[in-house]
Amino acid sequence: MLWLTVLTGCKAVDPLPEDLDGAVHWLWGAMDAGAAAEVHAGVVALDGALGGDALVAATDGSISRLTAEQVAPLGITDRDPADAAALFIANRIDCGLDDVVDIFSAPNQDELYPGVYAQQERTYDGDRDALLAGDVDDLRWSLTYQTSILGSRYTGGTEAYLRRVRPDPASGAPFDDAYLVRFHAPEPAVFEEGAGKSFTQDYQFEVYWAREDGATLHAYAMWREANWGAGFTSEEEGVQRLLLNGMKDWDDDTARICAER
Repeated sequence: MLWLTVLTGCKAVDPLPEDLDGAVHWLWGAMDAGAAAEVHAGVVALDGALGGDALVAATDGSISRLTAEQVAPLGITDRDPADAAALFIANRIDCGLDDVVDIFSAPNQDELYPGVYAQQERTYDGDRDALLAGDVDDLRWSLTYQTSILGSRYTGGTEAYLRRVRPDPASGAPFDDAYLVRFHAPEPAVFEEGAGKSFTQDYQFEVYWAREDGATLHAYAMWREANWGAGFTSEEEGVQRLLLNGMKDWDDDTARICAER
């Protein structure tokens, strides 16, 4: 198949440095119950591991896999997260932080990012307007969607949790507010009958912060278990490279949407 030929010569997906890997996993574990100033200090540590003061081009690789203990608070006990391939990318988006938050929390993702969803609907638990105004620091939403891959349509669902954290004023942090966003699929996706494909696990974790006006730094981890048929699985390095490229394309599209506002 043509895509198999394309995958042969892709850039390798190398493991992240230990300090960067550890910073991402620490933030995942601290997101729910960690004190805001402590979580913000964790974002500062992530920024330091990335060299955020000089980050211009995207950097990516593989990250260590999630454990059963890390996903149990999400209510997932029937699947082994060690089966979900783990990827990471960090990038600079040419768009201010407030605009980026407005874009990724918007209900009309299918209109903003055409071609991603055949159908999608978000249901919010919380006040998005109050979040954008700075009056509350968290927001949850549920997403149901339909899309297609390799000619097969499937239906999926995602639960999202967004939290803003602010620094301790005495900390001397190099930036102000940071946003953490966690997504997980509570159940495997459902493919049309006879598709011979599966999308069993999906966890995503994003961190957004800004060191300068008009630019947002974005750290994005994904843990995914999928078999899209014909040897096209999340364990294949060439497929992982395509996923990482897609994550970078999402940031590029966000910058485009921002510029058109």
